[in-house]
Amino acid sequence: MSAHEVVLDGARIAALRDLGLLDTEAEIDFDRYTRLAKDLLGVWVSLVSLVDADRQFIKSQAGLPAELAGVRQLPLSHSFCQHAMASQQPLIITDAREHALMSDNLAVRDLGLVAYAGMPLVLSDGHAVGAFCAIDGSRVNGPRRRSGSSVTWRPPSQPISRCARHSPSAACRIA
Repeated sequence: MSAHEVVLDGARIAALRDLGLLDTEAEIDFDRYTRLAKDLLGVWVSLVSLVDADRQFIKSQAGLPAELAGVRQLPLSHSFCQHAMASQQPLIITDAREHALMSDNLAVRDLGLVAYAGMPLVLSDGHAVGAFCAIDGSRVNGPRRRSGSSVTWRPPSQPISRCARHSPSAACRIA
């Protein structure tokens, strides 16, 4: 199946929507992960994104410019996360400008995205719903680390498999 076909898969979309996370507010547990990834990897941006049929909803972010952070979504034309999600495999791109699949992605031209590392978010039922990623504007050949990290690791309050669809008052957490 192509990434486009996976994105539009009805069962996957139903599983995503059943989570109850689309168009919800930012949550501290998700934000801890994105801040930690951004800080430890020394990248511009880190995201927890959920890939819907026609957009990428940004559940959590660290480092996005204010104009994008306020909107909290991107069109799929600018999404690398859809490819990590569709493959259900980690996606590492050191230079998107030279990558066969990504060089034409509008995020390269419009947002200056060059390096990407994404891990698909897969539910216990096997449906991939998004990606946890790190993004940078320069070629990356390996992990970088910024000094003076102010992020403290705290475990999530519950794993993603115990999501809102099982307990409507409980928020989903990545584990």
